[in-house]
Amino acid sequence: MKKVLVIISKGFEEVELLGPLDMFSRSNISYDLTTIDNTSDVVSSHNFTLHNVKPLTENIDVDMYDMLFIPGGAHFKTLDNSTLVKNTILKFDKAGKLIGCICAAPILLGHLGLLKNKNYTCFTAMNEEMGGNYKYQGVVVDGRYITGRSVYYSTMFGIELAKHLLSKTDFEKLCAQIYVE
Repeated sequence: MKKVLVIISKGFEEVELLGPLDMFSRSNISYDLTTIDNTSDVVSSHNFTLHNVKPLTENIDVDMYDMLFIPGGAHFKTLDNSTLVKNTILKFDKAGKLIGCICAAPILLGHLGLLKNKNYTCFTAMNEEMGGNYKYQGVVVDGRYITGRSVYYSTMFGIELAKHLLSKTDFEKLCAQIYVE
């Protein structure tokens, strides 16, 4: 079974989290929802609260995971200032794992130099010089990096994440279940 590590903190964009998590759940892809907040109750950008969120720790075993996923939202500033989050991203990158970020979250990759010479997308107004090639598209895949542009593309982004984790047969089953044509 495939497994994803998810990182959020106060101010995450709930649709950008739930779109991909829905695709994971439909596909039997497991995930660990973690936070750097000092609480297990994490409040989204629109005041929805997720309970029982696990703390992100320094001793994450990246070998247990196939992908790192970070949704966007105002929490990107908190995540960008976290050494723990930066080190976790770099551990996944060094291990050659898939990394998916949507909306504001690709900035985390850009600030770490991981988007240099890569195609990517992010929330258009937040695009800054990240050393790569910004694409005005809903979802962009370049190697192990999967980036999404905004809330609007959350389901499409989630489908793309699942596609990279599933066998062809299981991905076709997911597409049939959600009526992807």
